Amino acid sequence: MDENSYFEALMRKWELKWPRSLPKEPVYPYGQIPVFDYLRRRAHVHPEKTALIYYGSSLSYGLLDELSERFAFFLNRQGLGKGDVVALQLPNCPQFHITYFGTLKAGCTCALINPLAGRSGIEYMLEEVKPKAVVCTDSLYPLTVNVSKKIGGVKHLITTSLSDFATEPDEKAPPEVKSKHEQAYGLSLVKLLEESKGRVEVRVSLDDDALIIFTGGSYGVPRACLHTHWNILFKTAVACTYSPSALIVDVYGDRQLDAETIMKHAEGGVHLGVMPAFWVAGKLACVDAPIFAGGTVVLMIKWDPEYALYAIEKYHVTSTFLEFSFYEDLLRHPKIGRYNLRSLKSCIGSSIKTYLTYRLRREWLSFTGTVLCESSYGLTETHTKDTIAGGFHREDFDLRRAEKYGGVFCGIPVPGTLIKIVDPKTGELLPIGGRRNNDQVAVFSQGIL
Repeated sequence: MDENSYFEALMRKWELKWPRSLPKEPVYPYGQIPVFDYLRRRAHVHPEKTALIYYGSSLSYGLLDELSERFAFFLNRQGLGKGDVVALQLPNCPQFHITYFGTLKAGCTCALINPLAGRSGIEYMLEEVKPKAVVCTDSLYPLTVNVSKKIGGVKHLITTSLSDFATEPDEKAPPEVKSKHEQAYGLSLVKLLEESKGRVEVRVSLDDDALIIFTGGSYGVPRACLHTHWNILFKTAVACTYSPSALIVDVYGDRQLDAETIMKHAEGGVHLGVMPAFWVAGKLACVDAPIFAGGTVVLMIKWDPEYALYAIEKYHVTSTFLEFSFYEDLLRHPKIGRYNLRSLKSCIGSSIKTYLTYRLRREWLSFTGTVLCESSYGLTETHTKDTIAGGFHREDFDLRRAEKYGGVFCGIPVPGTLIKIVDPKTGELLPIGGRRNNDQVAVFSQGIL
């Protein structure tokens, strides 16, 4: 079968299986503009609305927009702009959102560095991206300053403490968030933001470079992947439109919905931001998508099952994206019976350590009233979210397919994406429905540069 015939046959099957209540194009509430402009729009419409909750403290949309604008102004004032790289070595904290959106507003390219990678990993990644500025936690300063001197070219080393934006830490916040101390190293991000006030005049195109993010290194050393503003926007719209697909299918069945109704399920939601933002799926779930949709993110710097239970109840969390092993942690926690998890409406997971099972789905449904589904198939190279699996959970269709064929049911491609299976040596197409070992997945997506 030639490739055109292959994709024609594939699309006929896609049309038959696509959930009727879901739109066949992603929804863009404010049009096709960079994601940071969605922050500006949301801040203009609802400046007082809470964007981030950080262990009891909060940042409004207006303040997040203002602080990211100040960071962008600082970068531009220092001569950084298009073509320059700003590296972030941060966990899930308000400073990540401030510097990420600020870097994009300034026209710079944002490189995400895993702060847990150790000296050799951080050195390798910084050498790859060659940043002009680096933002890191003060605990990483000694390592980062030595690496920066070795690789050269780093003009600004900016540091922040995990307690900087925890103005009113709650009782269950981790020690590193509660501990207050004077900034001892580098250029203080807090001081920088206090002193940088001005208007950002940079014009950014959707075709401009926006992001460098690294693969996990499963098949060797991590690879740096470059994405444009369009790549980020497209996959953000995909995530907001289709992540709650299981909920939408359950509520509306086969009724075709308009864009306004679809976005209603994303706007106003409260997301538990646990998956690391320096990982592409974590960034999409905890940074891009909630701001695009006008929701709220409850940030966690690391996984803590009891704090997650506490946060879900206290902040009325409506959506989660976790490893399936994390859902197991919650269900097995001895204090789960003390917490009310019924605010949850949309729960998706990733098969990193464990797979979704019949038992896990039943137990989660019993405790929360919410069905648990696989999130998607995706690659760092494609800015992830290449398929949707939610909506195929009725009568456990997804689990039965996984049981029949082995592995994980990842659903079907999202609009704008084509997937084929090929022989890695010859490029020969594997017939639809066929199965062999060691074949390769090839993806065409608007999430690829």
